[in-house]
Amino acid sequence: MLIYDCLNKKKKLEIKYTKEFSFYEENKKVLNGIKFNFENHDYPQDFNIIIANIYIKGFLTQNMIFKLIMENDKLTKEELNVKITSFLTNCPYLLNGQEKIYLPFYSKALNYLLVHDPLSLNKYPYNRLKEEREVFFIDFFDEYGYQIFSSNFTNLILIECDKTSAAFFSFDFETIYVINDQGGLDEFIRIFDKKLTHVDRKDLLIRIKNVMKIFYTNKRISFINALYDNKLISLHMKKELLKKISKRHLKRLKKQEVKNETI
Repeated sequence: MLIYDCLNKKKKLEIKYTKEFSFYEENKKVLNGIKFNFENHDYPQDFNIIIANIYIKGFLTQNMIFKLIMENDKLTKEELNVKITSFLTNCPYLLNGQEKIYLPFYSKALNYLLVHDPLSLNKYPYNRLKEEREVFFIDFFDEYGYQIFSSNFTNLILIECDKTSAAFFSFDFETIYVINDQGGLDEFIRIFDKKLTHVDRKDLLIRIKNVMKIFYTNKRISFINALYDNKLISLHMKKELLKKISKRHLKRLKKQEVKNETI
């Protein structure tokens, strides 16, 4: 949307100094050799890093599971299961019903085998996992929607949601991401533009929640005002955003908002 494009261009994002980027740089080697493109050119770089880190965290878990299988080849199935279960205690996962999904890019059935019957990974077709992981990939965004982003595969914080999307906040990137129920990025909204002379981080999540409640009412003028009232954008940015809405459109929106408030 035009008003968000304007806001996002006014925010200088220092990606290389963030924890997300540091984690990616330190561990991106686990993605080597995978014939799969993790990047979506319609998304900003920071969101692609968040997605890449979901894969990286899963692959780090998978690699350790394979290592445990190789190093403990003389153990019984039950003894090996105990070791793997103990290891998984500190691994990121997505809770899907009662099942913990440690490798979201694989099917639920394959996740079950990895945890409960790891020795089956030595048999066909699962022995191909070491060399051809992408053959077993599923579209986990389609499978789990925005749920994956509220799991501990990411550092995002769920702020607000409706039936079709959810809003998350990243402290690292100082950005609000609106993610739809297919796991796609609908909007991203940078806060603290460069014209904001004083950055106030007190009760930040509460303030963002107040703003995103208004976002989900689809009242753009009220939303822009809320961004400013909650000290997330400068007065200069507020004026610029409002200018992006034509006078005619602005008048129509005001009438519509008044009408909605009287209903």
